[in-house]
Amino acid sequence: IKLHGDKMRARPVQIANKIESTPVKFTLNKWIFLCLLIVGVLSAQAPGFCFAEEGMASWYSVASCKREGTWQKYGGKMANGKEFKDDKFTCATWKYHFGDVLRVTNLRNGRIVYVRVTDRGPAKRLVKKGRIIDLSKGAFRQIAPLESGIIRVQIEKIK
Repeated sequence: IKLHGDKMRARPVQIANKIESTPVKFTLNKWIFLCLLIVGVLSAQAPGFCFAEEGMASWYSVASCKREGTWQKYGGKMANGKEFKDDKFTCATWKYHFGDVLRVTNLRNGRIVYVRVTDRGPAKRLVKKGRIIDLSKGAFRQIAPLESGIIRVQIEKIK
């Protein structure tokens, strides 16, 4: 620090072995990779870390699939290749992997059901309206009366 008149100014000290710093240039691909890496790290299920989301849930059954024509189209099989049964505690969602176990909580009454992801859904047009999961008829019945049709839920990935 040198004194110039009545003002103090800090001046950089020159070092004998000066290391040149060059700015790192990121291309678009590197930025995308970096963003995906950060998202992957943040979404990892570390101990004590719990990701929960809220949205609307509905239910589906063999009868509704037959009515929509998807039963005949896919031969009664879910997206994971197994046969769909109403009474099993399964669900259809786009966000989670097949085999993931989810805890679904009805936000109105606090009831909880555990389901396994076995199918893909709801329909994309319904996802845009806030629908995040379709529960099997048996699973939905555990947390709300079927007459409710659509309920507000919280989803947490367990395993």
